[in-house]
Amino acid sequence: MFVPLIISAVCMALAEASAPSWRDRPALGGALHTSLTPAAPPRTLHLLRGGGSADFTVAPAKSNKKAATDSLTTYLACSAIVVVWICIATLVFSYNEGWPLAQSLFYAVDTGMSIGFGAVAEERLSTKAFTIVHVLLGASAVGGAIALFAESVVESSPSLASDEYTRAALSAAFARADKDNSGSLSVTELSSVLVGLGLSQPAHEVVKTIQCFDTNGDGSITIDEFRAAVEPHLTGGVTVEEGVRLAVRRRTEPVWVRALRGSWVALHEHRAIVLWAIWILGGAAWWLSVEGGDIVTALYFAVGGLATGGLQAPSLTKQGTLADSSAVFVALYCLSGIPIFAMALGKFAHLFVAKLLAARERRMLEKPISADEFAFAEQIFKADGKVDLSEYMALELLRVGKVDVSMLKIIKSRFNRLDADNDGKLSKAEVLNKGHL
Repeated sequence: MFVPLIISAVCMALAEASAPSWRDRPALGGALHTSLTPAAPPRTLHLLRGGGSADFTVAPAKSNKKAATDSLTTYLACSAIVVVWICIATLVFSYNEGWPLAQSLFYAVDTGMSIGFGAVAEERLSTKAFTIVHVLLGASAVGGAIALFAESVVESSPSLASDEYTRAALSAAFARADKDNSGSLSVTELSSVLVGLGLSQPAHEVVKTIQCFDTNGDGSITIDEFRAAVEPHLTGGVTVEEGVRLAVRRRTEPVWVRALRGSWVALHEHRAIVLWAIWILGGAAWWLSVEGGDIVTALYFAVGGLATGGLQAPSLTKQGTLADSSAVFVALYCLSGIPIFAMALGKFAHLFVAKLLAARERRMLEKPISADEFAFAEQIFKADGKVDLSEYMALELLRVGKVDVSMLKIIKSRFNRLDADNDGKLSKAEVLNKGHL
């Protein structure tokens, strides 16, 4: 049942490249001040604008707190719907077939999630008719979940643009600190940076800090060493300045503290896979303690249940029914474990799709612009034998699949409507004059 999850995600990744998210990228402006200055309020810009030396940060379209609240509300609503759906089916199976509630719960999950253990079956036609509707509702829910899952995997996959943006931010920060343009940071330069960040240290402490960053032992910090030390901390909207602070603090921590922190970060990053492994082992342990047998059969039951394969059903009692404890455990185990299994698959798909998208974008960007592509750009924009910066950016966005021709034509048409004096540029008055739209 969940094999289509991976297939759908990969197919969507091949069909379209996801739009880059600005929320998890560091700000370029004002990287590594050499003097401690009050931070200006962030300007709500959604575009990287060239020129000028003013500091700015790219404001997210929606706050992380708001997004988390929306996600929690969605999950709670979906959970409530699932609970009601399973409870109704449990009552119907129990009433029509005269089954114990525990066995009815098991069968409601078994059929609703399309697992197919085959341990019990209904006998009355009315119950079979209800089961048809129950299975169709479950299949529809799973199909919708697959579509949403595949879309979220593609949209959340970091693109090449995200990586290049981070590298640009770090390069700009390093260039500001490298006053003598030597290509490396000396003790004096790093000391000046630390003072500007409020991390003033004595000379001997600065030397120790450099040693923490200096992996080749030449007494200075190269751009590659700087990136390796700071880049892991540039997540969740952290600026380069804060990333440097974190890198300095954590690089000077005891080894055991860094090991614990690294382990925790790894567990948190891969928590879906860790939770999936725990669920698999938990199901196998239950089977061994209740049903007995060997470890292979126990894993056969656990993996088959979570993958909706229904490979191994629990044993029936002498009366031909499921034991209440077994029925309740398997029902709750599968009902909670199948989403966990899907999240683990999502993690695997996310890693695969991320590499796929980045490789695709890099190939397109490194591929030289052909004469046909140049002529095509002139057809869309201005046929003057040249491609300016805006035209070049639009062409590259087309090449990597971020926009399509129809969207560019819509944007161009909108620009022309706003350009009242037809000078090829928009003044503030023209931009704010919505009468031309």
